[in-house]
Amino acid sequence: YKLLAASFASQLIIGIVRFAIEQKWGTIVFGKVSLTLSLSNMVITCIGAVSVVLFPMLKKMKEETLEELFLTMRTVLTVPVLAVLIFYTPMRWILELWLPQYHDSLHYLAVLFPICVYETRSVALIDTYLKAYRKEKLILFNSLVTVGISALLSWITVFLMGSLDAAVISIVLLMMFKNIFSEKMLLRSSLPVKVWKDNLLEVALTGIFILVNWKIGGITAMLLYTAAYIIYVLLKSKDIKREMKNLKKIARG
Repeated sequence: YKLLAASFASQLIIGIVRFAIEQKWGTIVFGKVSLTLSLSNMVITCIGAVSVVLFPMLKKMKEETLEELFLTMRTVLTVPVLAVLIFYTPMRWILELWLPQYHDSLHYLAVLFPICVYETRSVALIDTYLKAYRKEKLILFNSLVTVGISALLSWITVFLMGSLDAAVISIVLLMMFKNIFSEKMLLRSSLPVKVWKDNLLEVALTGIFILVNWKIGGITAMLLYTAAYIIYVLLKSKDIKREMKNLKKIARG
């Protein structure tokens, strides 16, 4: 029942913002934001299916193996998903050709697409680990805290500020908070691992993605983000090599 309640609460996190947008600006504006959220959720659903396979596998592992595998799985999930953001510009061009009437809606895709980075890791890795450690209470607690923050941010951005852009940005901030807070609770309760540097790099990289694609756009934005991603990979190169060796070692074992 805790996982069921957490699932409903997770839907409310974005649902509250969407409801506030509809109440303030009507169905047409709500539809613009809803389309981009649906596209992001489609990607998250596909990648999140990995957790169905991961959970029984993790449940059978020894605790020391779980600790060893966490950083490896985190790297395997995060680095490729951040690379997918490089293809945002050609993907947007294809969508504009396919759905020209939704040109204005796709403007918000630059902000909402990075949700995939954080929700993928939450669904496929962190929540799976919490379930393996029987920490369902932490999943529920994290979801409820984020719902409360969602209600507060919705009231501030929609009804006080009256800014649709701020409301959309708040959705990304909520997903970032939910992921980082959940990961911190997992590490504090079960895993002696530090990832704060990785979190800073990931937030910086997604921030660059949103900024260049919202303010510049086109090929220039894609090249700027690609350059930032290459710098990120270079900074993480030692970790990536170590985790790949560790993955091969675990696979052989």
